[in-house]
Amino acid sequence: MHRDGRGAFPTRPLRVEQPPAVEYDTNGNACYEVDSLLAERGSARRRELLVRWKGYGPEADQRKSRTELIREVPHLVAEFDALQAGGRAHINQLAQRQRAG
Repeated sequence: MHRDGRGAFPTRPLRVEQPPAVEYDTNGNACYEVDSLLAERGSARRRELLVRWKGYGPEADQRKSRTELIREVPHLVAEFDALQAGGRAHINQLAQRQRAG
């Protein structure tokens, strides 16, 4: 028998259902959409970026290899790098190229 505990713990936040996967690959693995890249860590040979998934909160943030993300979302990695280098002008140039191209 399941009891959700709302009566005993009225101020406890309820678990919110997360959105489903965006699509599935040919092996049936769920694919999720990257919302933003938040931070970077690691050595020069093994860099990782902290990923925020679209539709999910910070509790679902995940570290992914920079190499993998360059293959999957190169535009987001470029934007992240530009922000880290203080290059807001570079991001505007990228956005103009995408609109024109």
